[in-house]
Order: sequence, then C-alpha cells, then structure tokens
Amino acid sequence: ELPLSLLRHIDPIKPFSRKKWFYSFTRSKTEHMKKLLIICVSLFLVFSAGAQNNPTVEYFNGKWNVLIKGTPQGDAKLVFSLEKDSSGLKGVILDSTGKEQSKIDKIEIAENTGTFYFNLMGYDLNLELKKKDDDKATGSLMGMFEVEADRIKTPKQLK
Repeated sequence: ELPLSLLRHIDPIKPFSRKKWFYSFTRSKTEHMKKLLIICVSLFLVFSAGAQNNPTVEYFNGKWNVLIKGTPQGDAKLVFSLEKDSSGLKGVILDSTGKEQSKIDKIEIAENTGTFYFNLMGYDLNLELKKKDDDKATGSLMGMFEVEADRIKTPKQLK
C-alpha cells in the first residue's frame, strides 16, 4: 500500500497534468537557452578581445606620410591619420597642410596588411598597405599605383 502522503499527489483521472508538463518543458527549455546565451556571450567576448589586441591594428595606429606614385596628375602626397577605437581603427586623410580631405569609410585589417576604403575627389578608392618594417609600409592604390608609407613619429616615439 502507498502512504497517504503520496496518494494526495496522484491524480487518478489526469496522471500527467498538462500544466505541470508545460512548466517543466519551458523551465528546461529556458535553462538551455540561458546556457546557450552564456556560451555565445563568452565566445563573443573572447573573439572581440582578440580583435582589439591585433598587433596589425597597433602597427597601423598613428599618422603616416603616404606617397602615391605615377598618378596621371603626378605623385600625390597624403597623410593618413589613424586612431585605434573599440572596433579596430578609424581615420581621416589629410593633405600636406593638415587640412582634412576625406574620412576613411572602412578599414580592413589582416595579418601585416591594412586596406583602407575612402572617397577622394569624387572617386571611391582603396589603398592596400603591407608592413615592410616597423616604420615603413608599401602597397598600391586600386591595385594600379605604387604606394610608399612612412610613419610620422611623435616626440614620444622618438625617445
């Protein structure tokens, strides 16, 4: 015989109450969703921290004198001013007098390479730079014109 305390919990007509089944299902589903959310957030934090500490981002951070050789108007000199932010790099292009010519719309960073997308004089352009040494980079504008870049050292970097 079953004890009276157990008999109180058994419903002879509906042994599996729909309400109890639904709550047990949603509770376990909610627990699974919480675990999945924690895993996704953890992965996001790991990968975003890795992107922020990318050594190539650190390499391109700062001001660069950029010489574009062989354009139809002759050699062009620009200054790329790049700053590290939470998502990677952002920057502007300055002329030789320091006046802003364009904002850099998009920056893609790969291992030892940076690709910069911008609009200058009504043309959508991209410039790819590859690390040559600690203070020099080479590359091309639109895959057609040779580019040389030299880091502009601040007094703090010269020490």
